[in-house]
Amino acid sequence: MSGVLPEPVLVLEDDVGLPEDLTDTVDRLLETLPHDWDIVHLSGFPKRGYSLVTPLGGDRAVVSYGRVPHGTGAYLLRRKGAEKMLRMEPGIFAIDQSLARYARFGLTTYGVFPPPIQRDCLPSRIDAIDGGRRHRLKSFGWKIRNLMQKLADRLNPPSLHD
Repeated sequence: MSGVLPEPVLVLEDDVGLPEDLTDTVDRLLETLPHDWDIVHLSGFPKRGYSLVTPLGGDRAVVSYGRVPHGTGAYLLRRKGAEKMLRMEPGIFAIDQSLARYARFGLTTYGVFPPPIQRDCLPSRIDAIDGGRRHRLKSFGWKIRNLMQKLADRLNPPSLHD
C-alpha cells in the first residue's frame, strides 16, 4: 500500500454501537448519495429541521440538515472533504463544533435519518482518561471564544459558496 487510505473512510468514536446491517447500509448509501458529498453523518439526531434527499431503504433516508447536529460519533468522509477540513482554523472549537459550521469550509454535508449508529452507548476511554474534565469544558475562556465565533458568524455568515 502506498500510504494513501482508500476512500471513503468510516470514522468512529470509541463509544458507538454498530448495527448488524452496517455494511449493507453503507453500501446502499454509497450507491444512493448525490455525487457532490464530502461528509455523511451516521449518528446524532438533528436539533433543527432536515430535508429528504433520497430514500435509503427501510425506514432510513439520506437527508440534508437545516443545522448539522453536533457530534462526531460516526461519519463517512471522502478525501476532498478531509482536505476541506484541513483548512479549518485549529484551536477555537472541537472538531464537532467546527463541522456544525460546515458551510464556512465548503463541506457538502449529508446525514442518514434515523441514524444507523448509536452514540454514547458504551463507556468511553476518553472519559476515563480526562478525570471528569469533559463536564467542565465550558469555562469562561470557552464561553468568550464561543461568543466571538457567533459574532464572527453573524458578521460574515457562512454560505455554501465560501
